[in-house]
Amino acid sequence: MAIEITLVERKFKYDSVMLPDPNPGFTIAQVRDFFASSRPDILNAEIEGPTVEANVHTYTFRRAVGTKGNAVIRTGKRIFTKSAPFVPSKQVSDLLALVQIGWLDDGDADFIKMLEIRGRAKAAQLSKAEHMRLGTLHKAHCSKGATQ
Repeated sequence: MAIEITLVERKFKYDSVMLPDPNPGFTIAQVRDFFASSRPDILNAEIEGPTVEANVHTYTFRRAVGTKGNAVIRTGKRIFTKSAPFVPSKQVSDLLALVQIGWLDDGDADFIKMLEIRGRAKAAQLSKAEHMRLGTLHKAHCSKGATQ
């Protein structure tokens, strides 16, 4: 009786995009965290699967849809509702200028580019985490007295 070893390939799908396996040693949650630097909204995604076809296991990160209620988010002097579009164009444009000269690291640069694209598409509704990250980056790199 011979034992046959079959290698299983993992693939990941998010928002109709196929993502490669960044490290076969990662857990599924670690894979989700890995892709969060370029796709911040994946952090709230549910993990489904795997679906199995031949030797390929495909996991789907299902994006959370909708909001629960009309939560009010307080950030500094601004108050806005989570369901209302909020385009922090000044902060994004300031940081985009730094992206263009290579000032920000790749993860932060990708995040700012994503926000700029969403803003042009009139889909710039930010999660609380995105808004906080944007504010932190702007304060660190663009505010008076920033050091670097």
